[in-house]
Amino acid sequence: MSRPHSYIKLGPKQRSEIESFMSQVISQEPSDYTARRRAQAVWYSAQGKSVQEICKRYGCAEWTVWSWFAAYRRHGVKGLLSRPVSKRLSQLQRDKLRYMKHLGKKHWTYARLVEWVMQNWGIKISPRRLQQILAHPVRD
Repeated sequence: MSRPHSYIKLGPKQRSEIESFMSQVISQEPSDYTARRRAQAVWYSAQGKSVQEICKRYGCAEWTVWSWFAAYRRHGVKGLLSRPVSKRLSQLQRDKLRYMKHLGKKHWTYARLVEWVMQNWGIKISPRRLQQILAHPVRD
């Protein structure tokens, strides 16, 4: 189902901000490419292009473009950046954490383990979730 035709309206400050953002996000990183594409969609809308035209240009669904617009309206250009992809602990990582918690030489609290996981593996997890994961028995 199509929404009523709507454009993003940009004032001079917003226009300058989106132009600056598009020129800064030119690197080869895939997430930067995606952010640039989202910014261009906002820019094209401000130029009077319809959501359908923007979808055709980028080969995406209307709901995708609407979600980009919503993110921009809520958070400005920062809303156009890609969010980090959540990572999960592998079985090997879980086993290592069980060892560290129960058999390691240091006394590890769940809060300290959470910090260690973030620093060493770049995985964000809450102490409560880590406690749930480590409560399961070790697989043989």
